[in-house]
Amino acid sequence: MARSDVSLPKENSTTNPPILPVEADSRSPFNFWMLRRLITIPSFSLAFVVITIGAPVLFLATTFWDIQRNRKNLPLTRVILLTWFYLVVELLTIAGCLLDRMFCIGRSKTSLSLNNVLIRFWSSCLFWGAVKIFGLRISVEGLPPVDGPILLFSRHVSPVDNLIPSVFVSNPHRLHIRTALNRWLLRDPSIDLVAHRIPTAFIRVGDHKRPRHLKDVAALGQNLEANDVVLLFPEGTLFNERKRSQIINRFLKSNNTALAEKAESFKNVLLPRTGGPLALLKNSPEADVMFLAHTGLELGTYLQAARGGLMRKELHIRLWRVPREEIPESDEDRIDWLYEQWGQVDKWIGNKRDSH
Repeated sequence: MARSDVSLPKENSTTNPPILPVEADSRSPFNFWMLRRLITIPSFSLAFVVITIGAPVLFLATTFWDIQRNRKNLPLTRVILLTWFYLVVELLTIAGCLLDRMFCIGRSKTSLSLNNVLIRFWSSCLFWGAVKIFGLRISVEGLPPVDGPILLFSRHVSPVDNLIPSVFVSNPHRLHIRTALNRWLLRDPSIDLVAHRIPTAFIRVGDHKRPRHLKDVAALGQNLEANDVVLLFPEGTLFNERKRSQIINRFLKSNNTALAEKAESFKNVLLPRTGGPLALLKNSPEADVMFLAHTGLELGTYLQAARGGLMRKELHIRLWRVPREEIPESDEDRIDWLYEQWGQVDKWIGNKRDSH
């Protein structure tokens, strides 16, 4: 069985969980926090003003476009409406961050609690706004006890599903969420502001950064309390058939037939990357693991939504929890266990899609 290719932190580490910094990179202005925010915050504010002022003309144009293409549900118009609503939520969240900066002291517990309130506000508004605008139907199976600490491993197939773990796990129970995020999301000012005030690992896509990434992800699991949940998307990227084929071919080219066969056996998910889950399991020895499977957002990209891919879809969600005592101790056994659990995710998705 494949092993992680870097050393992992020692179990029972007592280091306080850091607010992980963004790695500076001179190749992009988006990697310097002050310059980045001087670009993103005014840009989002201007976009809100432009869309609000131009709404009558814009909605008439998009409605005409949808009708011309025989899209009676007006999906492009709904995407524009959701974009406007998204900008409203962004500006309100930015205002909340300003209040935090004015009245809270640094990274105090009060600031941490306030920023988790902002996360709950931001994620709930955007998710339920999308549900309402696109007429989505929701069904949830197996809501297990959600007292922490928890490591939450979720499927990833759409930008929308970033919101599902917060909406259905951390928000209802007021858990404090820690997560690993793609650094590209720093272009969203709300994410940029809030994520720098809670424990967050920013991940740069690319295997050459893997040792640093695993160290940052492992740090998220340090000193978890009963109201903490750590969110990780083990696939590391959005699922699609092209990426699935690329992963299989990469293993075949490196003569790793065992992993190629394992990746090919998963039809609806990508082979999970084991480094992050192993690092969290090693660094948070008291945390249970919860798995989140879902289907219904496979056509949930922005372009597909504008073409009607989300209209009246039914979003199926399933959660299950594995107690810590049922999780193997060795890395090799944990990899086998992770693949087995991820196989359940894959099988459940396949069964749901076949039954509809």
